[in-house]
Amino acid sequence: MALIRSITTPRFLKIVRTLCIIWLITILILSLVPVKEFPRAPLIPHFDKVVHFFFYLILAGLSVLSLPAQNKWGRLTLIFAVTLSFSFVIEILQAILPFGRSFSVLDLAANFSGIITGIVSAQLLISAQENNAKP
Repeated sequence: MALIRSITTPRFLKIVRTLCIIWLITILILSLVPVKEFPRAPLIPHFDKVVHFFFYLILAGLSVLSLPAQNKWGRLTLIFAVTLSFSFVIEILQAILPFGRSFSVLDLAANFSGIITGIVSAQLLISAQENNAKP
């Protein structure tokens, strides 16, 4: 429960914001690496969709935890819109840059699922922290 109690401290917010920026940059770099850098036949079919899901689950979760919770629905809507837009821009870049990558609606679906799951999970963590803070 110590983690849940410390979720609103300035130190925690600073760490989470830093991790969020690092994670955003990591997604950008890994999403634009030329295809030749990746193994051709993954052991698990459609493993890339699982990777997409977790990339965006983590990004959305860190985003929720890193922003002040004053206007909950406005904040969650903004995070959803920004992370989904970022996901879409990456897919567009994959289609137009000469790295052997392509636009994929299934990647976007995995990203969308990860974003929703990350937002809900992080908000549940915040709600649990708020409930623990009540006498």
